[in-house]
Parts: sequence; structure tokens; C-alpha cells
Amino acid sequence: MNRKWTCGWLAALGLAALAVPALAEPPRPKPGTDEATPRVIVKFRDQAGSGFAARQAFDFRSRIGELSARQAVPLRLARSVSERTHALWLEQPLRGRELDRMLSRLAADPSVEYAVADRRKYRAAIPNDPLFNQVQETGQWWLTAPNSTFVSAIDGPSAWDLTIGNPDVVVAVLDTGAMFEHPDLGRAEQGGKFLPGYDFVGGTGSADAVKIANDGDGRDPDPSDPGDWVDLSDQRDPLFSGCEVGDSSWHGVHIAGIIGARSNNGTGGAGIGWSTPILPVRVLGKCFGFDSDIIAGMRWAAGLQVPGAPANTTPARVVNLSLGSLETCTAPYVNAVEELRQRSVLVVAAAGNDGAGEVSSPGNCPGVVSVTSLRHVGTKVGFANYGPNVTIAAPGGNCVNIGPHDPCLYPIVSADNDGTRQPGSMIYGGKLGTSFSTPMVAGVAALMLSRDPLMTNEELIERLRLTTRVFPVADPELLSCSDPKFTPDEQGNLPNDGQCNCTSTSCGEGMLDAGQAVRAATNAVAIVYGPSSATSAQTARFDGSRSLPAPRQQLTSYRWSIVAGPAGGSFSAPAEAITQFSGNAGRYTLRLTVTDSAGTLDSYDFLLEVSAPADSGGGGALPLLHLALLAGALALSRRRFSR
Repeated sequence: MNRKWTCGWLAALGLAALAVPALAEPPRPKPGTDEATPRVIVKFRDQAGSGFAARQAFDFRSRIGELSARQAVPLRLARSVSERTHALWLEQPLRGRELDRMLSRLAADPSVEYAVADRRKYRAAIPNDPLFNQVQETGQWWLTAPNSTFVSAIDGPSAWDLTIGNPDVVVAVLDTGAMFEHPDLGRAEQGGKFLPGYDFVGGTGSADAVKIANDGDGRDPDPSDPGDWVDLSDQRDPLFSGCEVGDSSWHGVHIAGIIGARSNNGTGGAGIGWSTPILPVRVLGKCFGFDSDIIAGMRWAAGLQVPGAPANTTPARVVNLSLGSLETCTAPYVNAVEELRQRSVLVVAAAGNDGAGEVSSPGNCPGVVSVTSLRHVGTKVGFANYGPNVTIAAPGGNCVNIGPHDPCLYPIVSADNDGTRQPGSMIYGGKLGTSFSTPMVAGVAALMLSRDPLMTNEELIERLRLTTRVFPVADPELLSCSDPKFTPDEQGNLPNDGQCNCTSTSCGEGMLDAGQAVRAATNAVAIVYGPSSATSAQTARFDGSRSLPAPRQQLTSYRWSIVAGPAGGSFSAPAEAITQFSGNAGRYTLRLTVTDSAGTLDSYDFLLEVSAPADSGGGGALPLLHLALLAGALALSRRRFSR
């Protein structure tokens, strides 16, 4: 059985703190292993036109009862995910062939669109190694401008030169819950960062639901984190028999702090989005959370209706999922991600911390941005999952030690708590894992949307990819993550404890660059009219062709320049509002500098990739491209902030 653990290393940074014993995370079964499943997710077919349309929306309990009777499978409602999708308790947990046969019988029923196991998902974190029993705070190195030491740092200051976030762009954190009392977060209504949120852990039909919730009730409007510890008495309960004993993780507050801790306030640390609100959605309880709770939380966070839950009046544009398990992406997640995509809500998920060459679910679902973890020097951290399904890489923390009692250096520092069970003192601490790489990408995506709120998910993902920094020169002492020899030995151990040199086929497109990503989030209207027909086979792809509503300010001047690219690129301006570009094959960064009628000067970067025909050897001049900036189509009246 594959085991995953959480890290519990904490340290003080500007707030009182205590060292807290490490919390071990429960075993995580791989796909196909013999995990007992107490619940299933069933989606009923849409029967509009058959006389059941109204009934299926309001009398789903009858449909559940009829399905149970037809298939001779005792089923009880656990909770509803949507009007036609419901989590159902089984009479007793099933596993292996018995579970497969039961699911096949339910799925074959003419009223059912699909039936899948309601699997468990776990917060993503790393093994608890006794060598790392002390913590030395190194500060928020991951948020600084990259240099020869902090190669993988994301360069927050360059992003903040352009925007510190927009209060209308909300990021939802689906996790263990919120700590509204943390001084670097607090409630939005009191000048803090946390919106009211909702708790989806718990439900009806079983006392087990209340045990998992660990707060004495089911779904309710209070998403506070009550703690997720597991003790010896819990372990004797069959529900938690596979869970490891350990203290509370306070996982959700750490992630919220990375995305949006109060910044520039002289307390604690900085968040990526100084003005980005956090929507806490509690979906993980004691030890784990069910898929149905997570999917219901995803839908609610995006502003979709969830039966039994109130309307969400502050829908998110970005959803952070620092959770998962090694299994395929199931139909309920595919449906949910697509529903969110249709509402232009981006899902960012952790690749997972199994050291596996595959991505955890839901990070492996279509349309999800999957994030793996880098060491400070830009190589893959040993615990991080990798492979072709990874979208992008960001710092995940790593420990550099000389001896068994040396401190852990280069953790990911964020808001935390020193309580072992119930919440204790509010502190700042360091942790490691893809859990904490993921909110970096979610936070940068929110900054991009703050600069251009009309960007689609596809544009966000493309620009996150195109603006990444290339992975560093390979360390000769490490294998490539893509090397066929990078495989576990007979004991399941990877070479160099899982560290490897990243490639674009193993760790995503490259390293997250907040400054370049936010700069590329432009709402300038630039249209490629060319290339001309003078040269036949050469092609060009230009990032940024679309139109927007009328702006609040009119443009008075603009200028194109080549920021980076092969030699030979040049511009000419044969007509008003049209610029011609020509250049050799390669990847160019074109910068548009504009001035509006209020005297605001701003600039935007576009990416141009030029490919030569296969028989040209990569050379040859690009035919002319006509880049047209439509006067008056750039909205620039935004606040400007200095660092």
C-alpha cells in the first residue's frame, strides 16, 4: 500500500510559536488496491419530456428508493452534489470484485448515467522524516526575485509592480477549513481576507459523517478548521483504521496564507495577492474527505447551486485543490471541472506527493492545472509526482541538512497554528509539499485575472505555460526525470531520494514566473493579419488576438518593441494603427507600450513563436506580420502600486 504523510514542521516569524510534533498522514491506496468503500456517487439521467422532469428535481429521494429496489442494493442518501447527482451510503462497505459488480449493476440501470465509488481524498504533504526535527526560518524565499541561490523563486515583486490583486477576483481554498482569527488573514468584513465560506464535511444517513466532520455537525455555514488529528481511539474505529496517529495539520490556513495573507502590514509574511479575497470551503475532515464533498464544494465555490446549501454570493474565479489520491479522473470530477470551465472558473490542483511518475486525481482531470514541486535550485523535489500530465512547476520546499539535528532550510513559510488538536496560538510556520506549490499558481492566476478579468481558462493556462522560465542546466549528479533509468529499485526507492532534473515532459512547461505571467495578462487588442504570401511554409503563432468592450480611457500613443528573441527581428509602421513585424524563426517577446488620455503609461508583453518549414533547417526570414492595435480598445484606468 502506498503511504503518504503530512509534514508538521513549524517555526516563528514575527508571531509567537511553539515546535509542534509532526503529523503523519494516512495510507493512500493506489488504483486497484483493496480499499473498502462505504459510499457511491450516482448520477441519474435527465428524463425531461418523459413526465419525470419536475419530479427528478424535487423528489430525488423517490428515484434513489426505486433504484435501490430495482437493483436490490440498499442505498441511503448521504448528500446531494447536484439535482441529479447524489452520494449514497451502502449498507456496508464493499471492496474488490463485490464493489465492481455492484457498481456495474447500478450503472446498467436505465435511470442511471453513471455510478462510481465515492473515494477518499487526502491533503497533499510529504513523509515525516526524523532527520528534520528542527526548523530554522529562512523567510519567504520562494516569493522573491530568482537568483543563483533561489533559482525556482517566483518573482512576486515584478508582479506587484503591475497589480496587487482585485477584490472582485476571489480564490476558493477547498481544504481543512479556515482560521478567521489569524492576524494575517481575518474576516473580510473586518478588513481581513476570509469571505464567509461554507462547510461541506458531514451529512445525513450515518454517524460516521459526524465523526469525519469532527465539529459535531454536518454541512453548515461555518467553515472553521476544528482540527483533523487522529489518536489511538480513532485508529480503533474501522472508519479510521487505515489512518496514522498524529496532530492536526492546519493545512487550509497555510494554503490561504500563501495565496492572500495580509501584505504590507508589518506583521507576519506576505501573500501573493495583497487584495485577493479567500473563499474557505471546508471539504476535508478528520484524516480524509470524500469525493462527493469535494465536488459539491467545487460547484458551490463557482456559484452553482448545491441542494441544501445556500447560494454563494461571492463566487470564485480560481479554485485551489491541494488534495488528491493516485487514481484515474472519474466522471463526477470531469463533469464538475467542465461545469466550472463554462463559468470561466479555473481549477488548480496538486500533482501529489507520492514520488510517482503519474499525477494524482483530480490534478489529472482534463482542464485542470496540475502543479508539481521544485527545490530551491530548480530540480524536482523527491516527494513530488511528475510526468506528462503536469502543467507547471513551482517551489514546494525542501530541507538541506548536514547532520541529524541540523535545521530544515528552504521550507514554504505561511500562516499556521501551534495547536495539536484544537486551535492554539496563531503563528507562521514552514511546511513542504505540492500542496504549497499549488496555491502559488492559483494566486498568480488571480493576479492575472485582476489585470484582465475577461481572460478565459484556456488563455490563462496558455499564458501560464508560455511565460514560464526554463528549467536550470541539468545537475550532472542527477538523472533526468524523463530518463528511463529513473525508476524505483526493488525496495521501491527512487535514485537520489527522488530528486531529478526537470524536463518539459516531466515537470510541466517550466518554472512559474509571476512577473512574466501577470505582464502577459493583457487586455490589449492585437490582431495578426499576416503572414503575407511572399514566403509559403513558415508559420507564426501570436499570443493575444481578441476584442474587448470600450475602455474607460482612450489611447493616445503606442509603440511595439522586441524584448527578447533571435537576431533579425524588426518593425516598421506603414500605416496608422498597423505595425509590420518580420524576423527569423524562434520565440519572440514583443512588448506593447501605451499611453492613455489620463497620462497613464503601461506595457504588455505578447509572445510570438515563429516556426520555419521542416526543409529549411530552421532558418529563413518570416514573412511580414501585420499587428494592428485598435485605438481605444485598451482599458487602462487601474490603480498603480509600488512595492
